[in-house]
Amino acid sequence: MGEAEADQSSTAESQSLWDRFQLTSEESYQAALEVYKREKDGRHFTYTEKIRLSALWRQSHHGPFTEEKFGEVGFFDFVGNDRRKAWQALGDMKPENARNDFSKLLATTCQQEMEEVCRKMGEAKQRAVEEQARKAQEEAERRAREEAERKEAERRAREEQERREREAQQAALLAQRQQDQSLMERDRQQRAVIEAQRQQLQSSQQHKQHADQQQQTQDTRNGQNQVDGEAIKIATPEVWTRVDRADFIAQMKQDPEAVIVLGHGETVTVKAVTNPAGSRMFWEFATENYDLAFGVSFQWPGVDGAEGKAVEILPSERKQAHQMVIGGSHSYPGSGTYLIQFDNTYSVLRAKTVYYRVYYAA
Repeated sequence: MGEAEADQSSTAESQSLWDRFQLTSEESYQAALEVYKREKDGRHFTYTEKIRLSALWRQSHHGPFTEEKFGEVGFFDFVGNDRRKAWQALGDMKPENARNDFSKLLATTCQQEMEEVCRKMGEAKQRAVEEQARKAQEEAERRAREEAERKEAERRAREEQERREREAQQAALLAQRQQDQSLMERDRQQRAVIEAQRQQLQSSQQHKQHADQQQQTQDTRNGQNQVDGEAIKIATPEVWTRVDRADFIAQMKQDPEAVIVLGHGETVTVKAVTNPAGSRMFWEFATENYDLAFGVSFQWPGVDGAEGKAVEILPSERKQAHQMVIGGSHSYPGSGTYLIQFDNTYSVLRAKTVYYRVYYAA
């Protein structure tokens, strides 16, 4: 076998060694250095191989030969001169090529030792790769756990928020139900108070009712409406106030016909015809923001389609209906129509919203 074929065979064997243990050229060089340090004083190397290895080591670490890098060598320093010539002979060989040749030469001369060191380095490298893979797997699992915990925390937070919202809605519904019940109870109490007032008035006026009805019948038959204060006496109206204005407005809002909007400078008259089933007319009203003028008149039935005469029951004057509920009642003076007037003519800018109710009682 020639020298070129031997070199090729050595190169193939050393390359197979690196590939078998999956080592890079730098790692194979480190393995070769370790073997060289252990075996340089042993019997593995010939003189020529030692000189060659020294030159390759210098080339890989210091680059091409120069006198300054090598220093002076004595005339009788044969080893030094041989090392100088060997290094100089490498010329401009690249450091990485020098390292490769160094590794190949060690693989040829110390094959068993190189294989042992490369095997250990390969195993260490494999362990490092496996450790890195294990750590990467653990890191991935840790991140997966953290992500799962984060999602679980978000789910619990959403459920807690939804629970609080449900509780708030239930509390609001309960509060609304209690408020509605309270309004109903107040309305019942107000009706009871009105009923008590009605009964009291009825008790005090029973002796008068029969005479008034007889007079009404006589006036209708004669087609006459006496309103001069002599033929028929007009009773004084009863008036009162209540402080539950907000509750009253809330109750009246449920009935669209119990709401009137007066523009500025406007007057609205509500007509309430006397009912034979009753003997007294009642009224109550309130406004949202501003006061309002209020008055009540009574109009007798007309003759032959003409309007009857009207008599003032309660003079029109401004009421603080935006602060309290204004209420009143009046005993029928006879058959006719009550003219309940809401007056906003004095206001040139503001409209008024009125909440009212008118009813009769026996």
